[in-house]
Parts: sequence; C-alpha cells; structure tokens
Amino acid sequence: MRRFTACTIAVVLPLITPALCTSFLNHSRLLVSIEDSGWYEDNVPFVELPDQNIQDVYYYRLQSYKEHLFYTSTENGYISTEFLLPVGYGGPYGGIVAAAGHHITEGRWLRDVTYGQDLVKYVSRKLQLSWVDEHMVFVTDQH
Repeated sequence: MRRFTACTIAVVLPLITPALCTSFLNHSRLLVSIEDSGWYEDNVPFVELPDQNIQDVYYYRLQSYKEHLFYTSTENGYISTEFLLPVGYGGPYGGIVAAAGHHITEGRWLRDVTYGQDLVKYVSRKLQLSWVDEHMVFVTDQH
C-alpha cells in the first residue's frame, strides 16, 4: 500500500479539487423574480444552498438591502436607509445614523465598495450635528 505524505497531498489536492468541486451557477435562474438583475450580477456573490428556505432568505436580504440604497446627491452619494420613505426623526435624506453601522456591516460583501464608503462619508460629514455624535463609535467600528 502506498502512503502519501502531507507534501504529496498538498501538491496533488489543489490540482484535482477544483475539477471535482467547481460548478457554475445559473445567475438568471437565481434572479428570475428580482428586478434590476444587472445590479445583482455586478455586486453580489451568488450561492446555491441545499436548503431552499435559507437560499430564499439570502436572496431576499440582498433584495431588501438594494431597495434601501438611496442616492442623495453628488456630495453625499448613496446612503442605506432604514425606511423606504423618510421619517420625521431621520437625518438629511432620511438617514438613520443609529442604523448606519448595521448597514455598513450588511453591505461589506458588495463588490462595489462605493455604497459603504458613501455612507461613512455621509455620517462623517455630519459630525458637528447632534443626531450623529451618539452613534459614531459604532459606525467607525464597522468601517
């Protein structure tokens, strides 16, 4: 019986593993019920999971996150809003700073980092305003 050393396995395994494990996902099938599929193709990692419920939740969260991205202006770019419509206690453009750290964390996996960077800039520019100060520690921790 032939024995393989750790060195042999380390050299051979990478050569055969991709051939055995790689598969390509049909993105159009995964995005069949989602509007603006081009944005998802450009920005999100696609997964196919053995549990359909978990996979549905994954794509629902992507869709929900995208729906809450709001372009404000050339100065501020995008923010991620807590609500689809602005609320009276929100900041400019409906931004809710208490949730900014969560939005940054949730969007870290997007390929286009502009969304997270814009949100950090939006909050950072407002440091002199009282509605930002109490939550800034959490936001800077997430960046």
